Amino acid sequence: DWASATSMARLVRAALMRGGTSKGVVFRAADLPPAGAARDAVIVAALGPDSTGLAIDGVGGGVTSTLKAAVVAPPSKPGFAADYHFAQVSRGGGIDWRSSCANFASAAALVAADDGMALREADGSAVVRLWASGAGEALSVTLPATD
Repeated sequence: DWASATSMARLVRAALMRGGTSKGVVFRAADLPPAGAARDAVIVAALGPDSTGLAIDGVGGGVTSTLKAAVVAPPSKPGFAADYHFAQVSRGGGIDWRSSCANFASAAALVAADDGMALREADGSAVVRLWASGAGEALSVTLPATD
């Protein structure tokens, strides 16, 4: 069960991503416990904030641009490809879910597109419309066509 997520190792599917100047971990909502303390504990454990403030226990770093996470979920609003739940993790281990990060949205959009949540354009590019739940804003990310 997820109640013991902080006391024992668990495998959780995630992607270590860079979006612009931001770096962090993108999770799929289906792979995490529901929103709340258990989900927060998994995200904090993955990024590694610690009592020293160096964040060396996980894949994060000691600066805010490397302590980011996103949870990609099926859309809760019509007209969107996915929900983008952005988490800014503090060096002390707290999480702010009330904001957004446009740079990191590009990373979340790649995961959403990988899961088939993108609209293909005639030129082969993909458009991913994200609902940034914490900020209450719409984001549109265009991914270039690839071979």
